[in-house]
Amino acid sequence: MVDVTDNVVRAALASVEARAAQHAEAYDWALGRLTSPPVELLPPAQTLEGRMELQRIWRQSQTLGPRILDRIVWGTIGEVNWGGEGGEVDAALEALELGQLAQRLLVDLLVGGMAAAWAYVDARTGRPRVSRLSGYLQPLTDPDDVDRVVAIYQAWQSADVRQRHRWNVRIYDLEDATLREWLGVRSPTSLAAPPVEYPNITPPRYAMLHLGDDGLPQGPVAAALPVLKAELAQQMRIYRVAEQSAWPVLAIRGQINTAERGPSRVLQLSDTGGAEYLRPGDLSQLEGLHDRTLERLREDLSLPGGFLGRQTPSGEALREANLKFVQACSSYARLLSRLLTGVVADYAALAGVRNPPQVSVIVNREFDRSQRIADVLALYREGLIPLSVAVNEISVYMPTWSDEEVAAWIEKNERTVTPDDLARVLGGGGNA
Repeated sequence: MVDVTDNVVRAALASVEARAAQHAEAYDWALGRLTSPPVELLPPAQTLEGRMELQRIWRQSQTLGPRILDRIVWGTIGEVNWGGEGGEVDAALEALELGQLAQRLLVDLLVGGMAAAWAYVDARTGRPRVSRLSGYLQPLTDPDDVDRVVAIYQAWQSADVRQRHRWNVRIYDLEDATLREWLGVRSPTSLAAPPVEYPNITPPRYAMLHLGDDGLPQGPVAAALPVLKAELAQQMRIYRVAEQSAWPVLAIRGQINTAERGPSRVLQLSDTGGAEYLRPGDLSQLEGLHDRTLERLREDLSLPGGFLGRQTPSGEALREANLKFVQACSSYARLLSRLLTGVVADYAALAGVRNPPQVSVIVNREFDRSQRIADVLALYREGLIPLSVAVNEISVYMPTWSDEEVAAWIEKNERTVTPDDLARVLGGGGNA
């Protein structure tokens, strides 16, 4: 049993409110929920005109968080499948909408570093349900074995306007299968009052990503938050400089004979006067810094080659970047598969469904289609594999080809086809 008055537990929860604030900030940046410009990252706007300019530029800017999450979710969750036979199992799992649940759990992993789902019986309907644990999550570990999680701490601020700045806290004890709940407390660590207890629950299932220096889970997007902030600040600086120097400015010394301007007008100046155009500033250094920040984000988050940047790497650099992305997505998919398999087993037990199936999250194969074709073509060009092997290997990506058509094409072209011919037919490139 987890005792919230124990000194070890109290120490583990001592900084929860500060960590929950950091957690909420990371979600705002990751999901694009910022409502005002990050003035702390920008030069101060001290005049009314400067503040209006800042707001105008802010409306043209956006954090890259949503774009990054979309790409990782797209690469990780191609399909969500389960085994087993029988309409009872299929009907029960289709009602859970496992695909949407997998996406929300993945976002929790990427940002918060921890995701959890709970199968329980709804007291109002008497039917089993599965819910994702939202808000701030923290594992509570055994003091004698810090690698063993004994409970899950959950805290979120009340949505009730009458209880503004109040917190709701739950502790799911994984050892004695008890849920303890504190509602409407002033602080997420104000747990001196007796909780409401719900014994004999089905413990939640959870998954965790990278552990930080404090031993707590940390999502890769939250870890990259300083770079995300730097990127948005650089966006806004570039827009601001570009707007202020988007065109040449005519500078005149002395008196002129007319107030009119135009390509057909001639300016008469005094002997001591002069005129020249002030050329726009050079943005290349700011843009180069921005490009390096984008590349840093891509590296830190194992994103595919060319994603975010203005230039796509070629050759071995592109292959290495794409391989890291596929490996990262595969790792996330394995974590989600284990988590969903566990919570589906709990749900099935509550619903009286026998033989719960294993759930598999299949990574999106569309991403590595072009890379696979390019690899096979490279092997064929080097003479390391024959045409028949190359075509049979790649034909799985061409669903319009039947086995008979593949065999007939190989037999007809095996002696005359060139690597570039094969590339053009299979969509892998080649010389025109």
